[in-house]
Amino acid sequence: MKAGKKQKLEAKRHFLEINKLLASFGLIKSVLKHANDAYKERNPAVALLHYAKILSIYQQIGNKKGQGVIHNNIGNIHLRSDRIDEALKGYEQAVQCNAIIF
Repeated sequence: MKAGKKQKLEAKRHFLEINKLLASFGLIKSVLKHANDAYKERNPAVALLHYAKILSIYQQIGNKKGQGVIHNNIGNIHLRSDRIDEALKGYEQAVQCNAIIF
């Protein structure tokens, strides 16, 4: 394969990858708003569903900091609902994610 054609294919691959990331960020922003609204409205089941969706996306793209934030939020939901063991699990997972960053 010629160098010019190879560069064009590589550029196209990067372009598609960037578009995929942009779409993911748009989805995260939308779902995160719904999750935070549900949390504020004290609707833990809905908030947990939305946070699970966001967590899955963060895991797919390897965003450890984002995963840590979501685990912390999940811990907060469980704590607010007096589910201490689940809250601790969420907080421990948040710490583990953040430990990987540093």
